[in-house]
Amino acid sequence: MKEASEQVVDLLRTPAKNPVNARISCAYIALKNSLQYWHSTSLLVNIMQSPISKKKAIEVTLHGHAWKVYPMKCRNKTLYRVVHRVNGERRPKNFSSLADAKADAKNIIKEIYAQGDSKIHLAADEKLDWQAAMNILKRAGIRSSLETICRQHADLCAAAGGAGLLTDIVRKNVSSSPAKHMPIQLGRLKDIFISTMESEGRSTRYVQVLKSYCGTFVREIGPDTMTDQITREMIQEFLNDRKVSPRGKLNFARAIRVLSVFGKRQRCLPEGWAEIDHLTLPLVKEGTVLTYSPDDLKRLLAAAPDTFIPCLTLAAFAGMRSAEIERIGWDNIRLVTQNDTDRVINLEAGIAKTNSRRTISIHKTLAQWLNPHIRPHQPVWPGSHSLFYRLQQQIAEDAGIQWKQNALRHTCISALVAIEKNVPKVAYESGNSTSIIKQHYLQLMPPSTAEAWFSITPVVVQRFTEELRRQQSEQK
Repeated sequence: MKEASEQVVDLLRTPAKNPVNARISCAYIALKNSLQYWHSTSLLVNIMQSPISKKKAIEVTLHGHAWKVYPMKCRNKTLYRVVHRVNGERRPKNFSSLADAKADAKNIIKEIYAQGDSKIHLAADEKLDWQAAMNILKRAGIRSSLETICRQHADLCAAAGGAGLLTDIVRKNVSSSPAKHMPIQLGRLKDIFISTMESEGRSTRYVQVLKSYCGTFVREIGPDTMTDQITREMIQEFLNDRKVSPRGKLNFARAIRVLSVFGKRQRCLPEGWAEIDHLTLPLVKEGTVLTYSPDDLKRLLAAAPDTFIPCLTLAAFAGMRSAEIERIGWDNIRLVTQNDTDRVINLEAGIAKTNSRRTISIHKTLAQWLNPHIRPHQPVWPGSHSLFYRLQQQIAEDAGIQWKQNALRHTCISALVAIEKNVPKVAYESGNSTSIIKQHYLQLMPPSTAEAWFSITPVVVQRFTEELRRQQSEQK
């Protein structure tokens, strides 16, 4: 370029007979030499690859953040440029496919804004602001992330009507508060909560369920998060991310509520903390009540091992829940009495699911099934929780039918309603409300089928088993 300029100057200084021709020759030579120079270097390629001014940059968004993709022309082809920033420097990267360029832009957004070890390159003044903010949180003993603190501050300012009023409102509220709370780490609150449940004599199964649900919640939120820093948005996001059924999400929400009530009682949460009350919970549709036929019950009892017979019959003829059967002991079952009406099952508060004591009348058919298996001072089911549920599935498979969860209990309640026609009594003994009985169990089973259900005694099942064996031998 420099040589071409010098030639133009020399030509202009050289006398010419025809000034017009001299000027034309000068312009031609300058243009020719300039083009030769540009073609001999990569300057032309770089100019061609500069972003097309007529086309706007394409904006790629992810999680509320944006990054630009620049379309450009190169040798009649369209390329797409994504600019990376490495140690404060701009490093462009070109792609022939728009999809690849967008994917690269999204990866940049993830690297910059994702949590973890990703680094954000800040300017000097931005670094000073970040360090000052982190020091303030450290001195205050707040372990929440800077993003959480900023989001909470914005919410408080919006609720207070402006940042200027926020401090005055908080000070007034603290001064009028009758008792102060002492926030602790969420993980420590969970440990104290589970330990307290165990020391209060809560059932092992109930404590295991709370430990599972609350443990998952603490791991996702962060065990170092302070209790008073937990917001509705954090809980809602946790529930939305669970890959479980709507019923499962409700179970998580209930466990978190129980944990929060305990936290208030321990003064680890403010008395007025009500974030859990403002969640958007899924709608759980009530499904159809599943039942078995009398013939299905015969097959299940015929396929069951002796150790599991009491568990099946307590569900089939007393309407007990599986969790209640796992907790109950033989001392809670009063079978040996002079009067048949005095034969009852005592479900104490720690055994019953509803945490309220109730008694269940023992039907004469149930008494025949239980009598051979009585073991004083022993649990009805001595095995583990997992084995209990595996045996249910195995027995149903051996019987050639599908296992339906709680179907034995549902069938028993339906049969009792059909026979006794005493909804309040059935509701009390089954641990339900009268409205639930009327909604799900009323007129579900004909009286004749109900009578056939409660007529399945050990003798009936023995005859049924012998008949099955005879048929199988004839087929062979």
